[in-house]
Amino acid sequence: MLAPIQLKFGCQKFMWRQICEAFEKKIPVIGKICGIKQGALEVDLGTDIKGIAYPSKVRYRRNGFRCKEINHGLVGKQMAFVIEKPSLAAIRLTRKPILVEEMEQEFAGLSEGSEIDGEVISLQSYAAFVKFGMQTGMLHREELPGQVSPRQAFSVGDKVRAHIKTLDRESKKVILGL
Repeated sequence: MLAPIQLKFGCQKFMWRQICEAFEKKIPVIGKICGIKQGALEVDLGTDIKGIAYPSKVRYRRNGFRCKEINHGLVGKQMAFVIEKPSLAAIRLTRKPILVEEMEQEFAGLSEGSEIDGEVISLQSYAAFVKFGMQTGMLHREELPGQVSPRQAFSVGDKVRAHIKTLDRESKKVILGL
């Protein structure tokens, strides 16, 4: 992914040329989330042309990430966006390609045996799922002391210290152990 650019002020024709070039070359642009309107995040690109980004395309979403408090917490934050659809009314923006690249880089840095600190995000009869960084790992019930069920051992939101038992780089699955 190319380094993000800050759009420069100028006449509308000059700014539109920059926007079209960033769109065509998939160059990220810097924007500041300035508000929320009808469920979409309004983004100030430093131009007279506004950008909008839907919350599901701004943050990595796992287990109901559309929470209003999280969206309001984004207001005032500056971040890189990729232009999804240029339009004179509002430029539609996304962070998905940037997030995918960040996740892949984080996954590449993982190694078997590494210790992780995470949070339980889901409980099933066969396993607890633990989020650490942008990754999610599965802690199988066989790893729990006394062969108790994950629902007996944990609650959603519990903090967990575990180690990476197995990494499947092809399927991007992480198996955890205690």
